[in-house]
Amino acid sequence: MKLIDNDSPLGRFLGTIADIVLLNLLFLVCSLPVVTMGASFCAMDYVFLKKQREPHIPVVSTFFSAWKQNFKKGTLAWLLMLAAALVIYTDCRFFSMTGPHPYAPLYYMFLALAVIFACPAVWLLPVIASFENKLSMLISQAFFFAVKKLPQTLFMAALWAACIYYTFANVNVFIVVLSFWIFFGFGLLAWIDSRLMIGAFLPYMKKIDTE
Repeated sequence: MKLIDNDSPLGRFLGTIADIVLLNLLFLVCSLPVVTMGASFCAMDYVFLKKQREPHIPVVSTFFSAWKQNFKKGTLAWLLMLAAALVIYTDCRFFSMTGPHPYAPLYYMFLALAVIFACPAVWLLPVIASFENKLSMLISQAFFFAVKKLPQTLFMAALWAACIYYTFANVNVFIVVLSFWIFFGFGLLAWIDSRLMIGAFLPYMKKIDTE
């Protein structure tokens, strides 16, 4: 067996790195209007989840096929998520600046809502990418997986929150952090998510394949 053969450990590692970088680039290019970012997330999630089952699928053609297929639901879900996140963030910022009394309970309430929102949010676009259903049902499925796999959910939500927070926390390292996102950041986090989610999805995928 050759050292860098596709089926060798080193070959699989290098192939995974190449997939992460390539999909990160495709994601960024297809997300330039911003409103299409939901469809791009769905397409990237679909490729990573598909590769867990079929490692040798073509990345580029599979990405664009999934992008077209999930455009409507992915875009609508993304806009709903953005609107909810903006409302929760604005309320948290507002009540955090009004002092500890009498608005502190409202601040902690919206902080709790942010956590509750983040948990199914990390599952929603991968769920849309993996299953065919009405958007309302897919949202329910995202809640189901978020609760069923709560430790993984909290880890993924914390990972995304930490990466986003540190992107804007320190202006001195902003260029370095920006480079992380441009070259492989979105792809790396989506790949990690796919590794954590595939175990939850697989029993239901097998049922769908059988049907």
